[in-house]
Amino acid sequence: MNNLISKIKELRSMMPDADFFHRSSEMIFITPQIRRNMSTHFWESFRMSVALSLGSLLLIIAVGGFSYLKLDKFSPFIIGGLNTKSIVAEAERAGSMFEIAEAKYFEDASSAIATALNTVSQNGPDHLNNEILEQELENIEKSKPRGDASPESDELIL
Repeated sequence: MNNLISKIKELRSMMPDADFFHRSSEMIFITPQIRRNMSTHFWESFRMSVALSLGSLLLIIAVGGFSYLKLDKFSPFIIGGLNTKSIVAEAERAGSMFEIAEAKYFEDASSAIATALNTVSQNGPDHLNNEILEQELENIEKSKPRGDASPESDELIL
């Protein structure tokens, strides 16, 4: 411990070289010193706060459009994929189009099944005939809904 205290006293007693002292004091005195009065300091602070405010506003507009300002209809930055209202409406329309296509398929399938059952009941064991079975299978396959069920569903998907 005494050794540490003696080292600290030795370091305190050290003085810089005279040449270094002269050079560094000249450098300090040569650098221009800016005097700032209260009005200069106020305007610099005001400019900085305005810049930060405008930057924050632009960032909010870029990320969320005008939805924070409740000006959705006037926004030039609306991205269709981020507009939740249009996505929900589009999903509801697509769901109803697919429900219509599915109902049409079930209607066609039920009439084909009714026809097949009627034929079987009238003709007896002809329902085991391969030609009749293949013809009925083709009729069912033709009436099965595909991806192109209606032009409206194509528009919704594209």
